[in-house]
Amino acid sequence: MLHTVLKRLSIFVALLCVAVGVSAQVYVGTLTVGNYTRQNVEARLSKKGDKVELLLKKVKFARMMPVTVDVTIADIQASASGQEVRLVADGVVPTAGDKSYERHLVRHFEGTASTTLNINCSMGDKQMHFEGVRKSQKNK
Repeated sequence: MLHTVLKRLSIFVALLCVAVGVSAQVYVGTLTVGNYTRQNVEARLSKKGDKVELLLKKVKFARMMPVTVDVTIADIQASASGQEVRLVADGVVPTAGDKSYERHLVRHFEGTASTTLNINCSMGDKQMHFEGVRKSQKNK
């Protein structure tokens, strides 16, 4: 029994390393928050201990937002399913720099990662969707 559990765990870790990469996997795609859409957004998935972290680089969440920010969503659980990794989180406070944004609490975070990254969640009172493709296999 223990041998079976360890074997499944090692398969999961191998799939996670392939899907997320040893250091990070970078995706480029479209980010939609509410009724605002931004093209060519970079999303970086990194393994952090037994969880995964998502970094959205230089994003705006509204047309009138005066600056771009790097937003991190941490504590994402990952589980392997065939060639994909399923990503799930709920109740995560996003950060930008060293500041937490409790009023933009991430809820119902669900996604899949492989050669593509698809994510749906709510951030505060807005729905967020990201859809992108993995950049070259270079770890950055």
